Amino acid sequence: VHSLIASRAISRHQVTPPKVREAIARINVQGFKKTWLADSFEVSADGPTLSVLTFILPTEQSIALMKEVNKLEVILDLHKPYGPMSFTTFVQTSRRNLASAARNCTLQ
Repeated sequence: VHSLIASRAISRHQVTPPKVREAIARINVQGFKKTWLADSFEVSADGPTLSVLTFILPTEQSIALMKEVNKLEVILDLHKPYGPMSFTTFVQTSRRNLASAARNCTLQ
């Protein structure tokens, strides 16, 4: 299992990881005509106003992402009263580093 890690400022006010975790209904990862659902995820704090979201995709999906996708969009479906949040990243310039990390790193 490989993980993709993304962080995003949630607000200017202190938001604790349990509250962020409770707000997330589902995480979809989209890239080049494919959509993957993150099986599991964790939220941790990285300072008073930043939460780190770590989500896990099965190995075959991670390999497909690294080989086939240049533009990657992560969509957080949130429970009401919140609306969806998303962010986009481009992986074509870091493909070699991603492949090396996938071959040599394990999730602890």
